[in-house]
Amino acid sequence: MRLCRDSLGTIAAMRCSFGLWLWLWLLWAAAAGAAVDLNRASQAELESLPGIGPAKAEAILSYRKRHGPFRRIEELQRVPGIGPATVHRLRPDLWVGPGAPVSPALSLPRLPSPVVAKPGQK
Repeated sequence: MRLCRDSLGTIAAMRCSFGLWLWLWLLWAAAAGAAVDLNRASQAELESLPGIGPAKAEAILSYRKRHGPFRRIEELQRVPGIGPATVHRLRPDLWVGPGAPVSPALSLPRLPSPVVAKPGQK
């Protein structure tokens, strides 16, 4: 608390100490909450995981695109090149959130392409 003391005495030191503890707790909470969501992670976010390089990150993205969102972390074992040991090691750094939101462009029905007459046709 020596760093927090000022001319106001003990009360200021206690406030400063509380502020320091609050700051440290927020820093810890932010680090603890930095898990990667398997259903929304980009290639760069997947590559930030230990043991996941560009090839495995691409395999995860391809699997997710083909099969839809993950429902459980264990489903990661279905991705080629990722086994139970990798999933066990990554479990603290992963979570499975809801699937990626559908963009409005994807939810609208497809309209037929306009018919364009070729030159010389009526």
